[in-house]
Amino acid sequence: SSAASDVYKRQELNHNGNKKFETTTDGIQVTGKIFSSSHIDLADDVKLLLGTGDDLQIYHNGTNSFIENSTGNLYIRDTSGGDIRIQGKSGEESIICHDDGAVELYYDDDRKVRTVSSGAQIESATGDTYLTIKAEEDDGGSDAFIRLQTQNTSATSGIQFGDSGDADIGQILYEHADNSMRFRTNTAEQWRITSDGHLENNSDSNILKLGASDDLQIYHDGTHSYIYNDTGELKLRAATFKVVNEAN
Repeated sequence: SSAASDVYKRQELNHNGNKKFETTTDGIQVTGKIFSSSHIDLADDVKLLLGTGDDLQIYHNGTNSFIENSTGNLYIRDTSGGDIRIQGKSGEESIICHDDGAVELYYDDDRKVRTVSSGAQIESATGDTYLTIKAEEDDGGSDAFIRLQTQNTSATSGIQFGDSGDADIGQILYEHADNSMRFRTNTAEQWRITSDGHLENNSDSNILKLGASDDLQIYHDGTHSYIYNDTGELKLRAATFKVVNEAN
């Protein structure tokens, strides 16, 4: 009677003498693979549980869909040599991870950020392109910074300005070796602020021009020094004013 009752409660299907399918109090238990020629439908809040400890769970709660991992890392991996693509809506790219290549971020299907071999690039297909560093807390101590940091104390930090004709035609450089700030235009250094705060121009052809129409000019031509004023009076004012010959 007990054996008959057990058979009535528990059903088994075998293949070649090996149990493959069994009904249990919780449902069914399958040993081996399941091949389906149609969909597997799960109701809301019914989870697909993977792993011995149900470590990976996939489900829909009636409002949102979830992929939850409770042990180790969660890997999303393509092994075919293709890309991994995340789309905010059908046909609109949000994130693309290329095989052995760039990772791309999109805004409204327009690529804005991509990694390159030397770092990262911010771009826009049309219009202006901005990099905004925003401290969102409304507090006097919440500042915003751009930090360029090198590991070696003799390296250079800098901002480069380029165009389609020259990738670095203008530069602002900080030389860590001598702690000077250097300003380059048209690929050449024009001005330098030394570690002591001195403003230097190491050229006999450059002129310090002041005024809306370059009215006051100060320069050295390689032989002599000049203070040249073109508009109005040139006034020198001091509590005590001296003109001293270098020999004295």
